[in-house]
Amino acid sequence: CTWYFYHDTLLLAKIAQILEKKEFEELSNKAENIKDAYNQNFLKNGFYQTPKHSLTDRTISQTSNVLPLYLDMVPENLNNVVFSQLLHSIIEDCDYHLDTGIVGTRYLFEVLSKNNKSEIAYKIITQTSYPGYGYMIKEGATTLWERWEKLEGNGMNSHNHIMCGTVDTWFFRYLAGIMSTERAFSKIRIKPYIPPDIDYVSASLNTLKGLVYCSWEKIDKSLHLNIKIPVGSISEIWIPTKSSIYKLMEGNTMIIKNGIIIENINGIEFKEFKNNHIILNLASGDYYFHLMIE
Repeated sequence: CTWYFYHDTLLLAKIAQILEKKEFEELSNKAENIKDAYNQNFLKNGFYQTPKHSLTDRTISQTSNVLPLYLDMVPENLNNVVFSQLLHSIIEDCDYHLDTGIVGTRYLFEVLSKNNKSEIAYKIITQTSYPGYGYMIKEGATTLWERWEKLEGNGMNSHNHIMCGTVDTWFFRYLAGIMSTERAFSKIRIKPYIPPDIDYVSASLNTLKGLVYCSWEKIDKSLHLNIKIPVGSISEIWIPTKSSIYKLMEGNTMIIKNGIIIENINGIEFKEFKNNHIILNLASGDYYFHLMIE
């Protein structure tokens, strides 16, 4: 697969750069050549095309468009066009369902959230109609199946298979919001996506620096966040608020009220307000934030 050829060559180039190896330039040039050839052969009319088995099939392949979007292979002037085609496939052609297998599912939710469409990723994941994870649960599954459809007897490959289990990556990186932004979790971003119909999420991750933990809970009109940042790491936390009238507490101390900094606390540095989020820089330690909307 040409995409994996590019993926692996790009990865080797990054490793060579970190290790300061002379092969870095050669591998980088090789990766660029692969990307150019990939786009020349597959990118046509605003989306990545694949051979069709039926002359009447007009749908695009979600996987074929997710993969280059994930690795930023799409030419900058066409990125929005390709992403729009992917959204059309998900929303219009598939009624907010995925049409991916073991390869594409791994990257679909990441691509949606990277492009500020976490609500669509969440809707796909929680669909109770075929195909989807919610459909499996609705049909009595307690483990992941190897196929999307419910089959019994010899028709089903396996009723206990990790094949499409990569959705758990999205749970950690977006529902809990835990993401490494520099090597070895030396810098961490905590930016949870908070769906309207979930009240509580908790996740922890053992990293090279130590345990990273984030939980959030909605109680009435307030949001409670518990954060743990290990020694040797720094963090940037994004706390969502669509209201301009609020109080943000850390423990028993009010630190921000209605956009005005009230008190500074050691280890917490206000960075900015951006995209309906309060952004703070945190040193290592344990934090309890309480956002009250008035």
